[in-house]
Amino acid sequence: MTRLIIFSLAFIYLGCANTNRQNRVINQNPSRGLIETGSSADRQETRLGQSNYFILLPGTFYLSEARGKEGQLGYNIIPKDKKSTMFGFIEIKHGRPIGGGLVHDGPPKETILSYFLDKQVRWKIYITETGYFDAFTDEEGDLHAIASSKKRNEIDSLISIISTLKQK
Repeated sequence: MTRLIIFSLAFIYLGCANTNRQNRVINQNPSRGLIETGSSADRQETRLGQSNYFILLPGTFYLSEARGKEGQLGYNIIPKDKKSTMFGFIEIKHGRPIGGGLVHDGPPKETILSYFLDKQVRWKIYITETGYFDAFTDEEGDLHAIASSKKRNEIDSLISIISTLKQK
């Protein structure tokens, strides 16, 4: 449970951190093709708390709510397999970051595209010193998303889940 809280706080920091330097380098890196939205065949429509947002969540994942001290609201996407290093996060309402922000130095390893609320978005992917792949949208506004894992292919899986986000 402590690990989950630490991951949640870390990704809230990461989700709220955005620098001008990162915005300048995004166009210097080639994008991969568009990540397709996950199919609904093996997924259940799941409401994000009491919000008007829904995602198609595979049965191998669950959601947990994350609230910041200043009204930040987000939802962790967590695999039921405790050995997994996958972690997704959708932030619905921004607030000031809790503590400092995490910033990746240098340009992203790669950028990829997906849909996020029926809008095409760019994801920046970095590799951390500990060997994790961290991906996040560079969208501004109330919605933001993050995916993290030790395995690169799991980033695409998480983005596929996050790309099913709909507002009703």
